[in-house]
Amino acid sequence: MFAYIGTYSRNGSAGIYRIEFENGQARIVGETNAINPSWLTTDGRRLYSVRETEQGAVEAFAIKPNGSLERINEQPSGGSLPCHLALRGGKLYAANWGSGSFGIFNLREFDGALEPGDFISYVEINGAQPHAHQCAFTPDGEWLAVSDMGTDRIVFYPLESSALSPAPLKECGCDRCPHDTAPNNSPITGLTVNVPRGTGPRHMAFADDGAWYVVGENSCEVLVYQGYGSDASLIEQKPCAKRMGLATNYASSMRLSPDGGYALCAVRGENTLALFKRAPNGTLANTEIFDIPGDWPRDVVFTPDGRYILVACERSDEIIIYSAAEGKPALRQISRLAIPAPACISFI
Repeated sequence: MFAYIGTYSRNGSAGIYRIEFENGQARIVGETNAINPSWLTTDGRRLYSVRETEQGAVEAFAIKPNGSLERINEQPSGGSLPCHLALRGGKLYAANWGSGSFGIFNLREFDGALEPGDFISYVEINGAQPHAHQCAFTPDGEWLAVSDMGTDRIVFYPLESSALSPAPLKECGCDRCPHDTAPNNSPITGLTVNVPRGTGPRHMAFADDGAWYVVGENSCEVLVYQGYGSDASLIEQKPCAKRMGLATNYASSMRLSPDGGYALCAVRGENTLALFKRAPNGTLANTEIFDIPGDWPRDVVFTPDGRYILVACERSDEIIIYSAAEGKPALRQISRLAIPAPACISFI
């Protein structure tokens, strides 16, 4: 199978690396020049990348039969430091961390090219600057969820609503705001879920049974919710770091195993992975926290068959590969692959 590795443009990185992965072993089989392609997403025919710079951009690539990439076009991301992308229904959604906004791009049907985007910008709340970090979809296909790490909130938008427009939001200031309004006072139906202050919601993961998870970059906790938007209810908070309360720890990626049985997240600083068994009601049990030999684990993914786990260690310039046994990630290290400043792993 093939995967693409997004990197930061330092330590000699070319940009996007294509790796071939088989039986727990990986090798680089191609590379594509790109600037700070720190997040990637693909539909199997095309690959889309952020350009994480102050004048942010998103780029589209065609995937050739041999897996190599051919650049199609690019568009401004609508803000600074874009850091996450999501694909659905012929649209690409891009989160801009620096400016606290997200962009919505139509994809040209015949070649997947990016058309000029529409943008929604958040405003500061109680002096806190917005930092949109992820766009994700609920499994029922009804909602787009955007995590705002700067103001400790998740905003849900109905995907079929005209609410997803370029008009900036104006917050009313209530705890759970169902009636944000645009400057022209037309209703915007984004539903805001405020997470505990100081969480710094970074990544979300949605299970098919209605439970969903938020990893806090600042708090190094996993928050467990049931229900979306105004129906959301916080049912559990679980630590994901060995040493809680350290200012040098920053949680990063949050993923569910392909069978939905396990949740996995990474913590930079102490350089650990936290593994949780999911209970039938969505709560997390049997926490195991493992030290890893790499530095600054920025992304962690399961292979599509669930047999392996790959960890992108940004500061030690490597991908670390672990095996799984009988569906339970055993986190037994089996190989390492040198890649400069890896930040994202995307399997086809």
